[in-house]
Amino acid sequence: MSLVGQRIQELREEKGLTQLQLSKGIVSRSYLSQIEKGNVHPSYSLLKKIASKLECKIEELLEEPKNNSFKISMFKKYLKELETNIEAGKISESIKTYKKLNLELKSNLSNYEKGILYWAEGKLAENNNSSDSSPAIEKYRESIKLLKKTNYINEWIRSINDLASLYLKLQKNNEAFQWLDTAYDALIKNQIGGVLKTSLLINLGHAHINFGEYHSAIRYLKEAENLNKSSDVHVKSGKVYLLLALCYKELDDYECSKEYNKKALKFFELTEEHESIANIYNNMGNLFLKQGLYDMAIDYFEKAVKLYKEIQHIQGFLLSKTGMAKSHYHNGHFKLSEEICNEIISQNHEKQYKGIAFIILGDIRFNEKKYQAALENYNNSFALFNENNIQWGERYALKKIALLHFNQREYEKAAKIFIEIDRKTEIIKFPLFI
Repeated sequence: MSLVGQRIQELREEKGLTQLQLSKGIVSRSYLSQIEKGNVHPSYSLLKKIASKLECKIEELLEEPKNNSFKISMFKKYLKELETNIEAGKISESIKTYKKLNLELKSNLSNYEKGILYWAEGKLAENNNSSDSSPAIEKYRESIKLLKKTNYINEWIRSINDLASLYLKLQKNNEAFQWLDTAYDALIKNQIGGVLKTSLLINLGHAHINFGEYHSAIRYLKEAENLNKSSDVHVKSGKVYLLLALCYKELDDYECSKEYNKKALKFFELTEEHESIANIYNNMGNLFLKQGLYDMAIDYFEKAVKLYKEIQHIQGFLLSKTGMAKSHYHNGHFKLSEEICNEIISQNHEKQYKGIAFIILGDIRFNEKKYQAALENYNNSFALFNENNIQWGERYALKKIALLHFNQREYEKAAKIFIEIDRKTEIIKFPLFI
C-alpha cells in the first residue's frame, strides 16, 4: 500500500465514511479501493476532489499515516497477503507485496508474525537468483527460532522444511537431514498431514537419495505419491516421479526408472517447467549410460545440453556435458570426448565438473597406455577437488590414481592410497543432479 492510499483510508475511517460514500460522485468504489491498496496512483485533480470530500487540504493526504495502530493493522494485513502469495508460488506478486511493508514497524509484531516475516524473507532471498545462499539460511533460521516460541507447529515445521530443502540444493546433506529429522518427529507427534506432510516426505526422500539410501528414499517418496493420489492434490508430483526414477536407476530397475521418467516428463511438459524437463533428459542420459546404450545416452545428453543452454542453467549444462564426454569415451569416440572435456575445463564455473573432465581425460590417456599423462590428469583432478573441498571428488580421483599405480605394478603406492580411501566413509560416485 502506498502512503497516499494508507492516508486516504485513515482519514476516510476517521470521518466514518465507507469506500462507497467517499467515492460517490468522484470515482467508482473499486477504483478507490485500488488507490487505498496502493495499486493505483491518483492524479492531482482526483486528490483534490477526495480532499474536498474529506474536508481536508491536499497536503494532509500526502502526509504519513498518523495512527500507529492503523499502520500496524495494515502491516499485518499485507504480511498475510505476502504469506499467501509465497505459498501459491507467486514470487513476482510477493515481491510487490513485500515492498508495501513498513519494516520499521517490525518491533510491534508478535513472535508468530516475526517468524512468518523472516520465513517470507527467506523465501524471497532464496528466489533472487543470487549465488550467495547465506541470507536465505539466516532468515529461515531466525524464523525457526521465533516460531519455536509459539504454538504454531505447522508454520515452524514449514520453515524447517524450507531450510532443509535449501540445504539439499546446496548439497549440505548432513545439515538437511538433521533438520528434516526434527521436523518429521514433530509432524508425527502432532499428527499433521496434508500438503506440509507431502512436502516433507519429498525432501526426506531427496535426502536419503543424496546419502545413497535408495530403498529408504523410495519408501518416503511412495508415501508422498500415495498421499497425492488419495487427496487429489498434486504436491510437487513431477519431483516425486523424478526422484523415484533416480532411485530405480541406481537400483538397476531400468524399466521402473523409465516409467517414472515418462510420468515426470509428461507432468513438466504440461506445466512448462523447462529446467525440470532438462533434468529428465539428463537423467535419461545417465540411465542409458548405465545400461551401456551409449548412442541413446548421447542423444538425451544433447537434448539436455541444448535446453540448459537456452535457459542459461550453467550447472545443468556442464553436468550434461560431462555425461556426453563419458558416453563418447565408452563408445570409443575418444577425440570427441576429449574435445568436450577441454570445453568443460575452459569454463570458470562449477569446479566439480571441471574435476570430472580431468578424470575422463585421464581415462582416455590410460586407454592409450600413456600412463604418465593419465596420472597428470588424475592429479589435476585431485588438486582441483582438494582446493575446493569437494570430498567425494577427492575420493574419486584417489581411486583412479591408486588403480593406475596398481596397473603399473607399483603395489606399495597403490596400497597406501587404498588405505587412505578406506579411511573415508562417504561413497565414491558422481553427484546426482535434481
